[in-house]
Amino acid sequence: MRMSGSQQATVTAIPVSRRTELREDACGDVWVIFPDTGVEFPGRLLDRSPQGFRMLHDCQTLGRSQTIEFRHSWAAGKARVMWTRLSGGRVETGFYVLEVRGA
Repeated sequence: MRMSGSQQATVTAIPVSRRTELREDACGDVWVIFPDTGVEFPGRLLDRSPQGFRMLHDCQTLGRSQTIEFRHSWAAGKARVMWTRLSGGRVETGFYVLEVRGA
């Protein structure tokens, strides 16, 4: 398509997902426990997959590659923080599940 000098094309970047498996929407409470201190905090489950989950919470101290313990309605176990970002004043974190102890 040709545009005149007064017209400009607008290109919007669409982020590419690096997920390798399908996620399904999920809801409910999730608890994260720091294994070295036993300190725990709550969050809200957003979605899950066989190997991970995503949650919304208020804890800003989670760092990439950190290992935590978790429990929610479908499982409990250990997970690794894959990424964390601020979203509307809350914190959103994606986890990779390392070990499941219950279903």
